[in-house]
Amino acid sequence: MEMDYLVISLLVVVAWSPITLTQSCPYPCRCDQRRKIVYCNERNLRQVPYGIPVDTKVLLLQGNSLEHSPSLESTLASLSRLERLDMHDNKLTSFPSNLPSNLVYLSLRMNRIKFVGKKAFKNLRNLKELYLDSNNITNVGIATNAFVSADSLEDLSISANNLTSLPEGLPRSLKSARFNHNKINAVSATSLEPLHELLVLDLSYNHITGDLKGLSQMRSVRTIDLSHNKLENIPINLPANVTDLLLSSNNIQYIYSASNEDHGDLQELNRLAKLDLSSNHLRSVQIGAFNTLPSSLSMELHNNPWSCDCNLVYLKRWLTYTGSILTSSEGSIQCATPSVFSGVTLNAMDAEALRCRKSSYDIDLKIVNPTSVVINYDASSANEPPYVTFSAMYGAMLCEDCTFEGNGKSDDYKARMWMEDYTIISLPSGQDTKLSNLKPDTKYAICVVTSYQHPDQIGIEQCENVRTTLYATTTTTTEQPHVQPEMPARWVWIVGGIGGGVLVAMIVLLAIWLRRRRRRSLQSYLPPRKTNTLANNLPYSAGRGIPIVDATPEFDVTLMVRKDLSHHSDSCYSDSHDESLSTTHTGTITSKNSHLSRHNNESENHSPQVSGYLPHENTCSSKLNTDSGLFV
Repeated sequence: MEMDYLVISLLVVVAWSPITLTQSCPYPCRCDQRRKIVYCNERNLRQVPYGIPVDTKVLLLQGNSLEHSPSLESTLASLSRLERLDMHDNKLTSFPSNLPSNLVYLSLRMNRIKFVGKKAFKNLRNLKELYLDSNNITNVGIATNAFVSADSLEDLSISANNLTSLPEGLPRSLKSARFNHNKINAVSATSLEPLHELLVLDLSYNHITGDLKGLSQMRSVRTIDLSHNKLENIPINLPANVTDLLLSSNNIQYIYSASNEDHGDLQELNRLAKLDLSSNHLRSVQIGAFNTLPSSLSMELHNNPWSCDCNLVYLKRWLTYTGSILTSSEGSIQCATPSVFSGVTLNAMDAEALRCRKSSYDIDLKIVNPTSVVINYDASSANEPPYVTFSAMYGAMLCEDCTFEGNGKSDDYKARMWMEDYTIISLPSGQDTKLSNLKPDTKYAICVVTSYQHPDQIGIEQCENVRTTLYATTTTTTEQPHVQPEMPARWVWIVGGIGGGVLVAMIVLLAIWLRRRRRRSLQSYLPPRKTNTLANNLPYSAGRGIPIVDATPEFDVTLMVRKDLSHHSDSCYSDSHDESLSTTHTGTITSKNSHLSRHNNESENHSPQVSGYLPHENTCSSKLNTDSGLFV
């Protein structure tokens, strides 16, 4: 009886012995049979140990020296119930094939993988998590449509590789995609277009400069990490549903209130809960840039070179009147400029102390005409943020002797006080701008106005004064003519013209008066005329207009002597060529010269008059005419 019991016991042991051997843990691994976990990690293995239980669900092979081999693939393929496989930190050069179809987790980090073939995910339709970090994968090393079969993949991480762009054909099922620490410099719209269910996109530590096409199509994304890139502005078309926007360690200098083709804004991000802009190059925030952000927003704005001037008043007031929290351990925003406020926290600054102290508003006066002035302004000299626009305010000055040059009291004097009225027009930087409808010979003030300034608050340090010319000129100056040389006043020209006209008229009248006086003087020397009917038929002398007397043979001789010349014997009143005697007695006419002139026709009713003497301007010495016996 005892012998039978012993035999039966031995048979039972022998019958169960194969089952016990198959469920044993292979050397040098450690097994947790209750949880179906096999620990073969960090055993310096070169091959996968033989005898791993077929019902193993978790196999840990990390930290070994495993390489790709047929035995590796066959051993792994036999583990049909395997769900999680960790093979990171080995020496694999390619993606393993024929992996068990029940895998939901696969880690191949820190290997030497360079290639992912198109059949890599053929059987992995249940795979949800894939980690390919720290390999040597490039865009060329990922086959086209390699992920087409991985239609259950939710978490994909290919960080710390050599990708220069996002892989095409990523599965639509992705919820988290991490491509940090690559060399990505652009993100195409086609690579992001299928990712409608993506929640987390990590593109940190890349070379992205701003080309992020397709971001707006990601309707479900909540977290976007673009830190440690080369962004110079907020990206364009950020998804409206994002809650965490991480932009630290970029080259962002300004935050704009509206987007354009060059930069984005934060206006649509009304669900944002965390905004990290630390360690950028931020100097200022445009007015209205944070208006639509939630008041309970958590912000990181430290480690930026903030410019504590009038452009930062908006940020200070926004932080004061909202419940936003600056969560950085460094505490707060610190001023970098001006130097007098360096290191001072924005929280400690009074809003009134945030002033813009301008050092350069030089206006180049290029052309000055009677009714227009052409100016040019270089906005870079003012060192203003790019969203600040400029206008030209100009108007006639109230006083002729006013000037803006050399006035050391610019803080106390406003330009508006010096103008009758003003006009404001846009002033593009670096372009010629024409100020029209001006008055000739009038002094004008021309001021530069920034978009954040009210015209009534413009100081005279932002202005130039110029006088328009009286006459048109096209002279272009290469240097700034601060003040146009003043022309004589119009009344000077008017008075001068009138005076010149009067002077000319006086000269003409004087000449006429002298001529008439001379004529009267000559006529006073002529003897009284007597009418002579004979003179009407006498011929005229050709040169003198004196009629030639045709005397009858008998004439009475009459001596024509001026009584008033009895005492002026030095004057000769005869013609320079004729000395004649006239007679009324019957006789002949005697003369030294035979050239006589005919008188003008006289009336026939008058007695004939004979005249042989005409006054002469020259004087001559008196003499005795021996022929006639007369003293002339």
